[in-house]
Amino acid sequence: MKTPERVARAKELREQGLTYREVAERLDLKQPKNAWEWVNSEAVQNQNRKASGRKREWEAGECSQCGGRISDYRRHELCRPCSDEQKADEFKAKAQYYIKLREEGLTNAEIERRDGLSYNTVAVHLYRAKKRFGITAPRCPYFKASA
Repeated sequence: MKTPERVARAKELREQGLTYREVAERLDLKQPKNAWEWVNSEAVQNQNRKASGRKREWEAGECSQCGGRISDYRRHELCRPCSDEQKADEFKAKAQYYIKLREEGLTNAEIERRDGLSYNTVAVHLYRAKKRFGITAPRCPYFKASA
């Protein structure tokens, strides 16, 4: 347990030339890091102050689309609702692209090969489009008739 007496004893042992590990062993601390924190309490407080200041600065932000609040403006330009809406629009556009290719007579495997996608990507994407937005695609032929 951290008490003023134990902190003073840790500082005293450190001034005698003991390592943080040795100080931790003498005071029955779990880690040498704890001894370092006790001896350097001012440095720890300064680190905490700096971190809390960064956090407040980090959290402030404004959505570039609607002007709403953003919790992490350094990584995101949009608030959650605008971001979700943009992702949904991109998802729908991709589904419409796959549907157009299917209407032209391409199979899922041909679309995947053509666009460099992994196996079953088109089928999964179209399934999710149907579930989320009700977008249906024409039935995909599994095999093309050979001429």
